[in-house]
Amino acid sequence: MNLEQRVYKKLLVVPKGQITTYGELAKAV
Repeated sequence: MNLEQRVYKKLLVVPKGQITTYGELAKAV
């Protein structure tokens, strides 16, 4: 759950324009 929370936090910090974050999230899941 730590990794998931970390990615979620990054998604919130990173702007919506960055699709790379979404890809990382899918990879983590």
